[in-house]
Amino acid sequence: MSLDFEFSATHEAGHAVMQWLVGWVPGAVEITTDDENRVTRAVTDNSRPASYTLPNFRKRLLVVFAGVSATRGKWPNRKNDEFDWQNAGEALVKFLGITIEIVGSDFSQFKDEKANQLCQTAIEICEEIVNHDLFQGAVDQIVQGLIELEPDDKNKRRLVSSETVSICENCIGEEFQAKNQWSGWMEGQ
Repeated sequence: MSLDFEFSATHEAGHAVMQWLVGWVPGAVEITTDDENRVTRAVTDNSRPASYTLPNFRKRLLVVFAGVSATRGKWPNRKNDEFDWQNAGEALVKFLGITIEIVGSDFSQFKDEKANQLCQTAIEICEEIVNHDLFQGAVDQIVQGLIELEPDDKNKRRLVSSETVSICENCIGEEFQAKNQWSGWMEGQ
């Protein structure tokens, strides 16, 4: 399996595991490759909250930033987050009700100080969560599951939602999902 595949699968698995951890049902994780096994598309179907209360906003940021956080351990210098920052900006617009501008040569900050601080705090907490052994175990299992899947006739590997949920339940457990050291922050405290 190519480095590109493992990198993309790890990124998408990070999104899926975080989505489960915050109590949302993760969608399918899909990786499409070309004939030389280079990734041409990587996506995790994910839901967005109907309303942007403080808890839903924080959870959305965790889901958005979990892909980058999941890849940082093995690939610390590889950038893969411009689209995720756009999604964070979308959440900020809905939560704060202001126009958001992404700044910085690496697209990793917002011009608005409050928006930037909210994201930086979420990133710090996301990094702690993603670096937890239980979270890492679930990410690794999803990546392995994608690697083991046979691609369809369009070179797509698709791990369905129920398989992702099962991996998370087995690796992390519902008790940890319901109550962990970040639960209070996620709930707006």
